[in-house]
Amino acid sequence: MKNILLFLGGVLLGFALGIGLLIGIGHVNPVGMVAGFFPASTDQIRVGAHAPIFATSTLDNQSVNLQQALGKPVLINFWATWCPPCREEMPLLNDASVKYASELTVIGVNVDEPVSSVQNYISQMKISFPIWMDPGGAISDRYLVDAFPTTFILDKNGIIQILKIGAFTQDELDNDLEKVGVVP
Repeated sequence: MKNILLFLGGVLLGFALGIGLLIGIGHVNPVGMVAGFFPASTDQIRVGAHAPIFATSTLDNQSVNLQQALGKPVLINFWATWCPPCREEMPLLNDASVKYASELTVIGVNVDEPVSSVQNYISQMKISFPIWMDPGGAISDRYLVDAFPTTFILDKNGIIQILKIGAFTQDELDNDLEKVGVVP
């Protein structure tokens, strides 16, 4: 009888913990400061909230930090080389990065791919905006990215103004950039 009660108690405890995790009770951010994040909870990944600040490296292994990019609007695009919509969208983002260089910072965050593959892709596509690396996907996890491409457009203070899942059309990009003061 004692073994049955212990078993049932364990099942109930496991069930309660599982429900708690599903609704966010006791949520623990597994990446935290170790992955280069400054504190912010995942429930803040929404339009109107501050974007989580993160540190990572570029394709040429230079250290970068999102905080350094603020002061003008920032477009953060999470992408992968194997993603067809990402390939379609890249020229639009590249054109915007050139056309609005003084008004907008465009950052491509490649999620969990080898540097050599990303370098070949960027060279082939003739992309000139900075590519930041997300080895292991810690940054994309922090931003709750679960589809590619996913783009966040921040105002100059780092507030998320636009969240776009999927590739931009030119009209969508122009309209969304205008919302942060980048006028086409």
